[in-house]
Amino acid sequence: MQMDMDFAIVDNMLGITSFDPTFIVVIYSESIAHSAATLFDLAWQGAKPK
Repeated sequence: MQMDMDFAIVDNMLGITSFDPTFIVVIYSESIAHSAATLFDLAWQGAKPK
C-alpha cells in the first residue's frame, strides 16, 4: 500500500499534504478538525498489528 499524502491535526486546523505533486491545504475549522481527529481515533482503535 502506498500513501502519497499526510494529515496533521492541530487545535482547530486540519492540514493535508500531498507529495506528488507537492501541495498543502490547511482548513481552519474546529468542527472539521474535531471530526478528523475522531476518525483518526476510530482507525487507531480498529488497527491490528501486522
